[in-house]
Amino acid sequence: MILPADPGTFTAGGKGGPKILWVTLDTVSAEHLAPWGGRVPLPTLEALGAVRVKQAFSNFPETALSHWSMFTGVLPEVHGNVAAAGSSRYAGPSVAELARARGYATAAFIGGLTLRNDACGLGRGFDVYNDTMIPEHGVQADAPTVIEAANTWIAAQPGPWFAFVHLFDAHVPYLPANPVRFDRDYAGAMDGREATLAPYRDAGRAMAPRDLNHVEALYDSDLAQLDDELASLFGPLKGDEIIIVTADHGESFAHEYLFNHRAVLWDDVLHVPLYVKAPGLKPQAVDGMLSLLDLAPTVVDLAGWGATAPFQGVSRVNLLNGRGGGAASFLARTDPWVPLLPGEPGARLAERTPTAKRIREVDGRICTYDLVADPNELNGACAVGLPADDDMWAAYNASIASMAKLQRAEKRGEPTQRFTPTEMLEKLGYVDPARRTN
Repeated sequence: MILPADPGTFTAGGKGGPKILWVTLDTVSAEHLAPWGGRVPLPTLEALGAVRVKQAFSNFPETALSHWSMFTGVLPEVHGNVAAAGSSRYAGPSVAELARARGYATAAFIGGLTLRNDACGLGRGFDVYNDTMIPEHGVQADAPTVIEAANTWIAAQPGPWFAFVHLFDAHVPYLPANPVRFDRDYAGAMDGREATLAPYRDAGRAMAPRDLNHVEALYDSDLAQLDDELASLFGPLKGDEIIIVTADHGESFAHEYLFNHRAVLWDDVLHVPLYVKAPGLKPQAVDGMLSLLDLAPTVVDLAGWGATAPFQGVSRVNLLNGRGGGAASFLARTDPWVPLLPGEPGARLAERTPTAKRIREVDGRICTYDLVADPNELNGACAVGLPADDDMWAAYNASIASMAKLQRAEKRGEPTQRFTPTEMLEKLGYVDPARRTN
């Protein structure tokens, strides 16, 4: 369970430290990857010499707030409605701000529209926030373009640096360079273009199983291609860096919710890959559970900064060293501001332990899943529950309330934004304009 943090003072803890590379592979589900039992091999990542965390999970299945949470170590809702405001209302520090306060050069290289600074304000703490590689009327810059920009900047740094690299290639549309890598005998008409998939997304039309298998193969080919591209990012490094590679959330190909992620809290959406490399860490796979809230305090600990900040997450350095210390549980939430699906106002909340999950549905029911007997979450036991009697709901609200002293007044509709929140979701294919509820 997430405990309320102490919103007291925070410090950077000194100057200098190890170089840090933080990579997020947007929309990559761990459950599709070979080290986690999927079919996509990861030769580049497996050769990195890193710790692989088997049970890492997102707290929020959308890009901007998931990144804000992993960079600050506080729950997504503490940041407020970032999509509407164009920035976070949280006044505490991000890892980038702590790094810059220690004299680091800081830079971000952005591959996806949702992390443009004018859309989410994530540029706070970065000397360079390169989100200009995304075409004017497009939604992403490809991995080679983003990696080349990052490599050029990293090579020019004479002192400690913190670099964030955001790769958006796995997101819809699924258009891999090698579309037959995992499905050579498909003879149907289905492809991975957004216009083709739009009628099937967000609990739309049902898709024939063979067509669905093909689309999933296209997604998997995107994931394999991403691993290939990472070789050019890791190759020039010196070997003494801290490297974090993870994802903000996964992607759903089941539960009658296809090619999307924002409305559900199943493991295929929450379970993300995590590799951590740092001086002194032995390459191994570790079993304990953590959530992305734990990454910021873990990086601060690994870097030896001695920084203090009001983290709601916990350093998992002991887990990375194979000494246990995983989370007993964590909380995850869907978007409470933009309707998830037509006819579904409100949001879902989940508590996950290593062996079970409870989901508070939008109608107030509590559905419980035994993840040992039912790992695909198909046979939940659901019962009507009242919010006042729901300890999960109460604990979540207490965690949000504990951070009130570090929340600025929330802004709305800043004129620098290129799109409204709904327009952004429509541009990314999350919301069909023809199915708007308002």
